[in-house]
Amino acid sequence: MDRRRLLWVLAACLAVWACLLPARGVWAPDEARYAQVAREMRENGRWLVPLLNGELYSQKPPLFFDLVQIASLPSEDVPEWAVKVPSLLGGVLTLVLTGLIGLRLMGPRGAWLAPLLLGTLFKFGWQAQFGQIDMVLAALVTGQIALGLRLSAGQGRRLAGLLGMALLAALGVVAKGAVGCLLPWLILLVYLSLRRDWTGLKRLGLQWSVPGALLLVALWLGAAGLAAGWDYPKSLVFKQSVQRYLEPWHHKAPVYQYLGVLFADGLPFSLLLVPLAAPLIRKKAWREPGALLPLTWMGVYLVFFSLSAGKRSVYIHPLFPGMALLVAYGLLNLEAGRWKTGGFRLAYVVLGAVFAGAGAVGIAQMPEPYHSLRPFLVLGALALTGGALSAAWLTGRGKPVRGAVCLATGALAFFPLTVLPAASALDRTKTPRPFAAAARPYLDAGGTVGTFPNLVPSVNYYLRTTTPVFPKSQRAEAERFLLQGGHRLLLVQREDWGVKEDPRFRVVHDGPIGGDRYLLLTAAAPPPE
Repeated sequence: MDRRRLLWVLAACLAVWACLLPARGVWAPDEARYAQVAREMRENGRWLVPLLNGELYSQKPPLFFDLVQIASLPSEDVPEWAVKVPSLLGGVLTLVLTGLIGLRLMGPRGAWLAPLLLGTLFKFGWQAQFGQIDMVLAALVTGQIALGLRLSAGQGRRLAGLLGMALLAALGVVAKGAVGCLLPWLILLVYLSLRRDWTGLKRLGLQWSVPGALLLVALWLGAAGLAAGWDYPKSLVFKQSVQRYLEPWHHKAPVYQYLGVLFADGLPFSLLLVPLAAPLIRKKAWREPGALLPLTWMGVYLVFFSLSAGKRSVYIHPLFPGMALLVAYGLLNLEAGRWKTGGFRLAYVVLGAVFAGAGAVGIAQMPEPYHSLRPFLVLGALALTGGALSAAWLTGRGKPVRGAVCLATGALAFFPLTVLPAASALDRTKTPRPFAAAARPYLDAGGTVGTFPNLVPSVNYYLRTTTPVFPKSQRAEAERFLLQGGHRLLLVQREDWGVKEDPRFRVVHDGPIGGDRYLLLTAAAPPPE
């Protein structure tokens, strides 16, 4: 294993991801919601049961919020950076685990090439500095697959391996429900079955690790039920897992949705899947472990989540280590001269044209408030286009691995050159800082902030307060709340409140939070001194 190259990959990815942490706050909706949940859990000394706006938050298990609490221990509060640290460390751990799998499947070069490809995917890099659960889940899924392969090969201490599988599976459930263990189990079962490795399947020992994982999960659910009542475990098991999969109530999309997500979120290397298909089929290379495991990994995720009507791009985030392994396998076969390079060269040229065209369109159609970002977009487009064309040239000269390194370098450079200034510019609209600044004098004077018609967790986070929520059916109650005086404020979603002026109320601030426009209202009286 080329540890030096792997360390260079880890250091480069970590440096690029970390540079984005101070560039922005916590963005609505998910990141800000999770930040506020972690804060309320910390303030109330909770570890087993999440809280939001002073009430039980039954939509997610607690592991991610617990990790945020641990990250924030050096601070008295839950700072913005602490919400992103679990994802950052989860991203690095996923790279390491992908390297271990690459070493097993492809030898020393796969140990650093697969992590390099994975770490330079645009969406993977973004998620590595974004405060969501999915990067932690990706690390746990990849860890189960890596450990399962080790067990099936009869390596290491069997008892420790089985206990590790049970623990990782249980942590996967406590991170994001049943998908945290069910899908890695399916991947290992299908992979070993397709290889007809019945000895490896027996060594895997799922008949022992599955009951162990279920026991650990049952202990957690029991403790959570005793601490906060049984509605929480019931909601997690039935509504948030079974019902969300079989009868989702939002994010509905057609069955083919994830094919587009795979290619979009897998850029810049997903386009190489197209020329990879021919040798995998014609030469029956899909049967080799270096291709079969990644194909199984990707296939299980795509089929499982495509069968559900509810679809979000982050649901398939844990499949990208598999995609990186598959592309690395293809590049190493190209390097060895086993496959023809024509299709790969064409894919790189198309990719370069796409980057150049996207840069030109972005510059031409950029809204006026963001015209200052044009030079940064030019630099990013040049880095990506140059990387893609260099990859095409080097692949034609029989050096496809060097070509991939060039494109990966361009993708890494894209983050500080373009993503960093863009994220900084968007921060004012993706966070409610202007609303928090406008509301602060009222709160300092003893006022209260309410919301209509839904909770806005980012406002809770930046104001460090809980907020009474008035649904649409309680419009009259919301108006009475404002008219009671006492420096009260009401944050309303403009579309639901209406744009017609009401002389009883005065607009304190008007602006966007995330993708929606809000008004901060108070009674028509002078502001507090």
